[in-house]
Amino acid sequence: NLSTTSSLIKHAPEDYTFPIDVLDKIIEYELNDIWKEMKPKIKSEDALGLLHLAVHHQNVGLVKEFLECYPESVKRQAAIPGPASDGKNHYPLWYNKRKGKQIRTEVITATIKFVDKMEDLTRIFQASRGAYSFRSLLYLCSSSTLTLPAPTLTR
Repeated sequence: NLSTTSSLIKHAPEDYTFPIDVLDKIIEYELNDIWKEMKPKIKSEDALGLLHLAVHHQNVGLVKEFLECYPESVKRQAAIPGPASDGKNHYPLWYNKRKGKQIRTEVITATIKFVDKMEDLTRIFQASRGAYSFRSLLYLCSSSTLTLPAPTLTR
């Protein structure tokens, strides 16, 4: 029952750490209203793996929110729970195994924006090839805009 879940989350102590399995299910089932109840109680250091879950579950709304709230997530490797996981840490882009073009574009844009060094950016894109092979990453950047032509992908 969602109202019971919402009530329990509202009454959780401020220092409570929500289990990753609970967060995983909230993201998987797109319980965005429940997430709004939880958000104030999530510590930013605990939230850095949430983007990975949202990408994996193709939850576009939460991908956008997590990129806005926790932009450092694009630089962090994390493992996701569950049977779909290989138990290894990966960058968020690696988890976009489905053809989620909108999510891929959002994550690539944020990665380019928030990664300072070109060698780090290259490393992230190379390490994310578990899902896609990038033939071309021609991105045009200026100080005020970022233009993303669609990358050519092969499976």
